[in-house]
Amino acid sequence: MDRRAQGGIVTVQHPAAEIGQGSRTVMPMILAEELDADWSLVRAATAPFDSAYVNPGFMSNGVPRLVTADSTTTHGYWQVLREAGAQAQARRVLMRYERVARRREIRSSAA
Repeated sequence: MDRRAQGGIVTVQHPAAEIGQGSRTVMPMILAEELDADWSLVRAATAPFDSAYVNPGFMSNGVPRLVTADSTTTHGYWQVLREAGAQAQARRVLMRYERVARRREIRSSAA
């Protein structure tokens, strides 16, 4: 649900309708918190109608559905967003360490 574009903008694919629950604000905030991202660089975009975006908090006959109902959006996507943000943050940290290691390797081989 997270992708980075040029300029450090973080875009959350928002699969729910905004019907007064504040989910279009809350979902990006959850992800930004995990990423330790500047809130001014976080955006919400309407997700395509696709089964990849089913609401894990809304079950109908034992199957998660792509719906906005019963105040389930924040609760339903909270864990998914936390995990996605944590994974993206861990990858960012790993990439940073890899860049530092390559620089040190280049310096030591030049000496």
